[in-house]
Amino acid sequence: MIGEMGSTPSQMRDEGRAAAPNASAREAASVMRWATASLFFGWGLIYYFWEVPIRSFFWNEQLLKPVIETLSSVTWSEYVTSSEVNHALDVLMDLTGVFLVICALACLCFPRRFEAAGRLFLAGAGVLVVTMLTLWMDSGFQAAMFFEHAGQMLMPVIFYLYVFKGRDDETLLMLTKVGVALTFTCHGLYALGVYPVPGAFIDMIISTIGVGESTARVLLTLAGVADVLLSLMIFVPAVRTPALAYAVVWGLLTTLARPLANADLGSGLEGFFYWIAQALYRAPHFALPLILLILYKSRVQESEVAPSAPLERATLN
Repeated sequence: MIGEMGSTPSQMRDEGRAAAPNASAREAASVMRWATASLFFGWGLIYYFWEVPIRSFFWNEQLLKPVIETLSSVTWSEYVTSSEVNHALDVLMDLTGVFLVICALACLCFPRRFEAAGRLFLAGAGVLVVTMLTLWMDSGFQAAMFFEHAGQMLMPVIFYLYVFKGRDDETLLMLTKVGVALTFTCHGLYALGVYPVPGAFIDMIISTIGVGESTARVLLTLAGVADVLLSLMIFVPAVRTPALAYAVVWGLLTTLARPLANADLGSGLEGFFYWIAQALYRAPHFALPLILLILYKSRVQESEVAPSAPLERATLN
């Protein structure tokens, strides 16, 4: 009977064990795909329908005045008050928004390794780096403002390396952990008051939990301490798993807090969808620690598989 079935019970067990890492790899690739698409789509909406402070760069007098007045006959005053320049910046933001939405659609429409799509994602990552530089300039050059978006800037790169280049090594894991650690550490620094505490942080706690301002500030301080601690714990194997699990839950809650605390259909669709877009581009905040949990789980499963059992590289089926 066993011969007719084609596999012995032990062979069937080995096949099941070999399939488990492949399932984990597919899960990781799927989370990467959807998180990257959400990231690009959210920022694409912000660029197209609202505004990113790119004028902080193009209207930076100290940086660009010498360039403008050296390369043209236009004075700095004429440049910053020009309706043509202002219109050109509006068009630039619209085109950037369209490009990022195309990147998002490419994440979903190219299920297999297509190198041109991979390069598109890297270009999208470059746009995000420039975006974060403008936010950094607009904040008065607060370092945490730039590095708190590290997870977002690295998400397309991690997706590209894992799916298009087949990277599943310590470098990829370290890159992902650095993205998580920088994101949570910088959020923690704002929560702890190392940098000016954003009023939005306090308002979100009050709106979602219904506590007073003093209690909200205490909770925010505790959250800041936890953020900094987990950023260290994810590098310690003994406590890595609970730290990453906390990061997934907290990253998801803080992402959802934006629309839950602020989105109100009664105040109009524009405001409602603005906060939805804010939540969409924060998907890496919980996706990256989830990816790490999946990849480390896959490594444990691979160590249990017989060396002769072939493992298939994940594809985005």
